[in-house]
Amino acid sequence: MSRSANEIYGRPHDSLLQMWRIARSISDDLRCYDSKMQQALGFGLDRCAQPGDVGVRQAILVTLYYHTILLTFRPFLIFRGRWRRDMQMSTPQAGSSTAKRPTEMPTWLNEACEHAINAACRTLHHLCEAAIVNELVRELRYHGFFLTSACFALMYDFMYNDEFAARHLPWVHVGLQCLGAMRPDDPITSSISAIQTVLRKLHPSYEWTPASGTSNQSHDPEFGSPSSARPYLTSMGPDHMNAPREVLPHEGWMGGILPALPNMQGYPLQSDIPEAAASAGSSEDLPDFTLSDMGWDFNFSTMDLEAFFSIQPDVNPSHAV
Repeated sequence: MSRSANEIYGRPHDSLLQMWRIARSISDDLRCYDSKMQQALGFGLDRCAQPGDVGVRQAILVTLYYHTILLTFRPFLIFRGRWRRDMQMSTPQAGSSTAKRPTEMPTWLNEACEHAINAACRTLHHLCEAAIVNELVRELRYHGFFLTSACFALMYDFMYNDEFAARHLPWVHVGLQCLGAMRPDDPITSSISAIQTVLRKLHPSYEWTPASGTSNQSHDPEFGSPSSARPYLTSMGPDHMNAPREVLPHEGWMGGILPALPNMQGYPLQSDIPEAAASAGSSEDLPDFTLSDMGWDFNFSTMDLEAFFSIQPDVNPSHAV
């Protein structure tokens, strides 16, 4: 994570290809993480959430792993989102600052974005699963930061592409379920309010309303009444819907039922880190993008999504697009 902070966020990057090389190098460093976790805990990243003290250590290690991937590849997500917004708003004119801008997104850029999306979904999945089986994990409000960061990344991705909403929105709702189960106080309450506000602004139907029997989650006064619950968009296909809920042996979480978790088939564990030769051709063959090519005046590599989505009056989203 220190490499990601220093080499991705600690310096300005005009070249996206330069960032891609750094991101791939960081991901190579992470390949030994699973084996080190097995040495420390006796199992790796693919083990389901465990109860007790070992489950707390597991949650910390798993969360740090996926958050490092998310931080490393999130700038590519921001780059793609801004590019989509510009394509929706205008058409480049000859002689303008955007005349050199390419009109088609390369496969390698979309692959980089998928690594960020996968990491966000994995974070939400594990922390929600851990909160169900492990009360110690559920009481750690420290995890609220990672839940919120994952939700912000997903919301930014479908902000400029409505088609992604059906895929990402269930995960954002899962994140809200986990945040709502925590003890109500800042920063948890502010995070819930920020996520809900953004969802409403994007589309009223995106907002999450807790189902009946989940009064412990209605910390946000704007959540709405349980009788108006609408867990997900009705336009979602069966591939995006949730598996049947399972009854748990305890009643400590949502009345003893498993929160709806989206299908994980689209997020295989082995795709979280790109292979060195994952993109067609060498990195020297890949098309590069610079701020001047795109006609932008902001640094996509250091944009703060937390500030961008913040509803706090004292937060200045100076890097927001």
